[in-house]
Amino acid sequence: MIKKANLSRLITPLCMLFCTYYFIAMPIEQIYKLFYQQGFSLCDFAVYYKAGVKALQHHTVYDVTDHWQFKYSPLIAYLFGISFSKINFFYSQILFTILIAVSWPYLIIKIIQAYSPHIRNNLPATLRSVALIFLFLGNSFLLELRFGQVNIIPYALIFCFFMLYSKISHGESRGKHYFKLLALSALWSLAFQFKLYAGIIGAYLLFKKEFKLIALTVLITVLLDFAFLGQIHGWQFTLQENFDWLKTLAHSSAVILNAPGNSGLRGLIARIPGIEPLYGPVWMTGLAIFLGFQYLLRKRPPLTQLALNLSGVLVLTPLVWNYWNLLAIPTLLMIFEQNRPFSMNSSSSAKWVFALLFLNNLLSFNFFSRCYLNPITQLLIAIWWLRIQTQDLDLNLSHFNSTKHQIQN
Repeated sequence: MIKKANLSRLITPLCMLFCTYYFIAMPIEQIYKLFYQQGFSLCDFAVYYKAGVKALQHHTVYDVTDHWQFKYSPLIAYLFGISFSKINFFYSQILFTILIAVSWPYLIIKIIQAYSPHIRNNLPATLRSVALIFLFLGNSFLLELRFGQVNIIPYALIFCFFMLYSKISHGESRGKHYFKLLALSALWSLAFQFKLYAGIIGAYLLFKKEFKLIALTVLITVLLDFAFLGQIHGWQFTLQENFDWLKTLAHSSAVILNAPGNSGLRGLIARIPGIEPLYGPVWMTGLAIFLGFQYLLRKRPPLTQLALNLSGVLVLTPLVWNYWNLLAIPTLLMIFEQNRPFSMNSSSSAKWVFALLFLNNLLSFNFFSRCYLNPITQLLIAIWWLRIQTQDLDLNLSHFNSTKHQIQN
């Protein structure tokens, strides 16, 4: 029988092995397939690459009518054009795979260090946290890698937004303050142009009365999408491209809302006979609950708001793909602080949810997981996180009532 001390010494090497599998072995295998497996390519990256080529040629990027449509803004198409699309498609895929393999662990480690600053210089503890996250979300990374997805870009932009927002101080100089507002606006604008779900943080900013930041973001978006692109493509073409972008979003999203790949609540309800009409009331109720917590937690640290907003994306967005589960990392890190998955002190309900999350990751390539298990799991994780926050609010309220009672006596 393995002694506890010996098992403890094995944990760090095992975590290193786990991380090596995801961040080194799998990218190498993918590069090998790109070189030697006939017909293998990064299907989603091919869409971005072709859009970049068209943007450089001043052709519309919204002329594709099947599933493989480009759904980001015209500015993003141009950015792909001046970066990856200037390279041969084959080598561009290799470069993109390497960048994904390097940037995802870097971002995850930065998120872990933000939520657990006490392990910032502790490599074994950091590796354990990465391995623990990938025990529950690892296959989402593999799907990102396999499809050639770019979710890391808006994810990193939103993370940087909240990290920078946490550093804003009322005592700083006006110049420094407005420079930070400008940087925050650029981060939010670019994140929104990649993924519309980035707009979810607008409610938090409204509750914080950040009207200047919201107005500046609108201004920067107009300047980037019209003034900047207008100088490159011409005003008429630029206006038409932005109009076609919005039209493509509305049309294409409506078509695939009921698709088997939709792993959100909208997709789950659509697949259960007889209850699809309930989605509207369910979504409105969920949105009201989200906004209520957004208001209650508006004075909490920005990292708390990051977890709340990213969980809100996974639960409230009508169209969700199961590789978006990596957005749940901040939520899980906050849950780990309260309930460690392998701790004897964890409640039985916590162990059941962790088991369900592990199963969902294990079966993430499976049709059943995409269609049913994934939305249920993400909803339970969000509810669990909100319950922790509610308990904290209840404790604060009880303390306030107790203090008030003592004063009155």
